[in-house]
Amino acid sequence: MLIIYIILFGVGGASFSELNDDSILLTNQSDPLVWYEIGEAFLNAGKNNDSIEAFNKAIELNQSYSAAWKQKGNAFLNLSRYNDALMCYEKAIEIDPEYAYAWNNRGVALHKLCRYDEALSSYDKAIEIDPNTADTWINRGIALSKLGRHSEAISSYERANDIEPGILDPWYTQASVLNDSSMYKVNTSYYIGTGIKPMDADSWNLRGIALDEIGMYEEAIRSFERAIEIDPLC
Repeated sequence: MLIIYIILFGVGGASFSELNDDSILLTNQSDPLVWYEIGEAFLNAGKNNDSIEAFNKAIELNQSYSAAWKQKGNAFLNLSRYNDALMCYEKAIEIDPEYAYAWNNRGVALHKLCRYDEALSSYDKAIEIDPNTADTWINRGIALSKLGRHSEAISSYERANDIEPGILDPWYTQASVLNDSSMYKVNTSYYIGTGIKPMDADSWNLRGIALDEIGMYEEAIRSFERAIEIDPLC
């Protein structure tokens, strides 16, 4: 086991094939947890393909390893292989129907595939299982915004902030969207984009929605175009 953990500690500098070539004891290791932890180390090092190989080893040793399926899905998600990620999350849920994180991540994969109604249902299921995870409420809010359900989206963001104060980015927390019949007033810092993530398509999309609601149509179009530049699928 000492050799295994020495290798695991330095796994960020190695590849999966090197791990197999250099570690006879490790390749014969029959503990799926060891391979899971190696997959985690590769994932954290940004080596998504290598992490998938390690999670595959863990799954070969334990077909019902729901966490390995979920993390394999995360690696596919990082590689923009959204259908593969979705399959992994659904396998994790098949094994453990109460796996809230897998339901949430299934929603993320569906969102990336522009299947927003299904994504929302997945987030709702995750919240039914675990109502106290702020990230899920934020993801739910983004899906609701994509579906044009802005008031419900704001409620989801507020719930996330109740659970974990300060979790939202500055441009969310500075936003003040007040529903007055069919009129929306938006705090200037929101539609100027103070604190907006420059490479986040959802941020630009939500900015465009806010600008559209207050009649700043040309600026809204520019925000939507920027969102499409970042993520052409959506």
